[in-house]
Amino acid sequence: MKVPNDRDFRIHVERLSWSVDVDNPELFDRVYILVLNSRIEIRFVPDVSEIAPPWSYSGLRNDDPIATESNAWLWALLTSEYSATPNPERAGSVDVVSLLPYEPIDGDSNSGVVWFVTPQQWADIEAELIDLLGRTDRYNNFVRLSDVQDMHLGRFLEREFFHSDQLFEHTVKMFRQAH
Repeated sequence: MKVPNDRDFRIHVERLSWSVDVDNPELFDRVYILVLNSRIEIRFVPDVSEIAPPWSYSGLRNDDPIATESNAWLWALLTSEYSATPNPERAGSVDVVSLLPYEPIDGDSNSGVVWFVTPQQWADIEAELIDLLGRTDRYNNFVRLSDVQDMHLGRFLEREFFHSDQLFEHTVKMFRQAH
């Protein structure tokens, strides 16, 4: 379901390590959460192509401690409704994955959508996310979609995310209601 992109959404970025309750939050330092209009989260996760896909939930269920960066990154993908990750062989494609039991989303989905980008796209987007980390927060400091539209991140949002047929109904509904 595609989003009519006629709104100038607010955007802020934070690290996943700031919000996970685990023994080793630093394992999540390179996982970024882009938040649109304080409601929709897209996680940007470093390359997990050494271990997935195919998607494996081994070692990630229940109270298994997350001890490696690659497992932290995989966990980040498998607990997020929307994410993007580099993968040279799958760049330009999208996967719908079953999510790990973590937190309820909106009741209509236990699936997540993963967009694959090229390693170069990832490097460009990650640099922009790091820049936005220093300029945005969840309270008062944000940028608008129009501020990032000429950046790699803005092009990803416009070309891949907003025009995706994989967006969940509650996401599209929220975007349609956005002011």
